[in-house]
Amino acid sequence: MDAPNKTANKDKTDTTSQPQIDPATQLQEIQKLLFGQQIAQLESAMHDMHKTLQQQLQSLDKSLSARLEKQTTHFNHQLNELAQHVDALHEQQQNRTALTEDEVSALQQSLSQLEAQTAAAHNELEQQMCSEQEKLHSLMTRQHESVMEGVQGNTDTLQQNKVDRQLLADLFTQVAQSIRA
Repeated sequence: MDAPNKTANKDKTDTTSQPQIDPATQLQEIQKLLFGQQIAQLESAMHDMHKTLQQQLQSLDKSLSARLEKQTTHFNHQLNELAQHVDALHEQQQNRTALTEDEVSALQQSLSQLEAQTAAAHNELEQQMCSEQEKLHSLMTRQHESVMEGVQGNTDTLQQNKVDRQLLADLFTQVAQSIRA
């Protein structure tokens, strides 16, 4: 009679005992409960910063493109004017060969200078764009590192603080009850 009672008691114990939960899973759930909102806020802030930076980059790109287009139009207009002037000089060349050769030489020098200025302005704009891109990348990297340091600091602080065992047991009981529910 004792043997069937022990077997029945053992079956009751097995069916009423709670399933074993992996400690890593429990730790993740506790971290979600404790830090979920802060992590979500950090992720949202990082997303907003990324979006803002992308908008600023697009705005900067548009601005630089507009400036480059304006400069190109201006230079093309000047080149057209120079071309028209060269054509007029070419017509007069038959009568004033000596004077025209000097003017053509001067115009060629102006054209070379204009082309050099155009190339220099284009290179300068490219350098400015690269510089701005590097600055933005550096800023994003620093902000990311700062956020990660803050998160790591909070994690270290929480790991260093000792929790009362009774409080921890109550917390685990609440977590288990909320999981059951």
